[in-house]
Amino acid sequence: MLSCSVTYLMLKSSVIKYFKDKPGSRKVHQRIIPRIGGGIILVLFTLVLILWKFTNIFPFSLPLNLISTLLFVSISILLIGLPDDMVIYQIRNKAKFLGEVLIALEIVLIMGVSLNNVHFLGYDVELGFLGVPISVIWLVGVTNSVNIIDGVDGLAGAVVLTGFVAIGLIAGIYQNYPVLILSLILGGLIAGFMIFNLSPARVFLGDTGALLLGMIYGVLSIYLISDINNSLPVLVTPLIVGFPVVDTFAAMGRRFSRSIINGKGLLCSFKRMSIADNEHIHHRLIYRGLTHNKTVIILVVYQMITCMTAIVVIFKGKSESIITLTILFVTTLWILYKLDYYEPLLRRVKKLRVKQLPEKNKVGIIADDEVFNYSIMRYDQNSFEFIQMEKFSYNTNNNFDAIILQSNKSGMLNDLIGIAGSLYLEKNCPVLIIVSPYDTVPEQYRGVYENMSILVIKAPAYMPILFTELTRITKGKYLKGKVKNRTVYQVK
Repeated sequence: MLSCSVTYLMLKSSVIKYFKDKPGSRKVHQRIIPRIGGGIILVLFTLVLILWKFTNIFPFSLPLNLISTLLFVSISILLIGLPDDMVIYQIRNKAKFLGEVLIALEIVLIMGVSLNNVHFLGYDVELGFLGVPISVIWLVGVTNSVNIIDGVDGLAGAVVLTGFVAIGLIAGIYQNYPVLILSLILGGLIAGFMIFNLSPARVFLGDTGALLLGMIYGVLSIYLISDINNSLPVLVTPLIVGFPVVDTFAAMGRRFSRSIINGKGLLCSFKRMSIADNEHIHHRLIYRGLTHNKTVIILVVYQMITCMTAIVVIFKGKSESIITLTILFVTTLWILYKLDYYEPLLRRVKKLRVKQLPEKNKVGIIADDEVFNYSIMRYDQNSFEFIQMEKFSYNTNNNFDAIILQSNKSGMLNDLIGIAGSLYLEKNCPVLIIVSPYDTVPEQYRGVYENMSILVIKAPAYMPILFTELTRITKGKYLKGKVKNRTVYQVK
């Protein structure tokens, strides 16, 4: 409740004007939303750690190296992430990555949180000097993987929350009560923040929150299996992190294979593995018309499955573990196949004919919101061609399959419906109206039926929902008949 209350108060304050996240080509939101959630979690978590270290309010004390590590992580991430979340200053990705590496080196070499001995297939393996680079790569990798999945409302928070629950459960079973309490605290802070982060989000984690939770996620996953009293299998670490690891490896493999198929050299292909894009798993689910909430539910269920697999590996025998891991591996490959991750490779190996993209539907746009215009024009899709139309000047030779009419002003619904009727009569195509969230939409305009030509939806119009509605009205799914490949609509 503490993080929920503080987040609510911050959203009501004037501080959020310094943390505004604008829409972009790799983002799926179309409104300006503050990226202050991570800063709130960081400050509250740091205060809890200070109280834990210098007071006796908790029944168990954290090991000195762990609490020192967490305090160091909080302060360091504050210096790296907070400026990037603020409008006044931004840190370049290379500088940010270098900062993450330095933090990881400090944790491993100075704080002593690292992988030295691992338990694998019943054997204890001494890593020796390899423990340092493996631990650094793991910490930096988990941190960035959590940052990468923070692209859909509520996704990063829900996935990390699931992971902390799994860590707390395992720690409780092994009577590691300090880590259990720590996991519960982190879970509570995330849960309070997510009340405002679920779709439609009012606040984002930002780089501060994603980097903080990612680094702590990596630290606790290493800390669990490096405890010699537990002798947990090393596979528990990637299984607890789960979806972020799968998404990162899938993205890197996709970029590398695509570059090789396109005739690039090995060095160039390796470089392209780190180039950001908008083809991650959550992006692909969104592009298939799923809402933010449905996407989050699907991926959190997958995260829960990987965490449960980690528990099976811990408490079941070798044969049960191998069967469970095989099922998870095959399921993951099937999911990636359904999301077309192997399409370039299959075309190359099987010499499949490249499918010709269908002709794009022309959609006219009349909007007074620059953010909406920017978002819809930059959205990555292959179904529609958007053409800007001058407001109240419809004399154009373009034939449209649909027209979007948008206004942020409240009380304009009747005027917009009148304009939409004129547009329909002149252009003979359906009109989708996006009105202010404060307007009341009449019942007859909440859906498009056989005798209607106008559909009204309230802002904010999230892109997946908007494209789903455009697909329906341009393909005539609301009507039974077509004339000359064009749907005939009737004005009510």
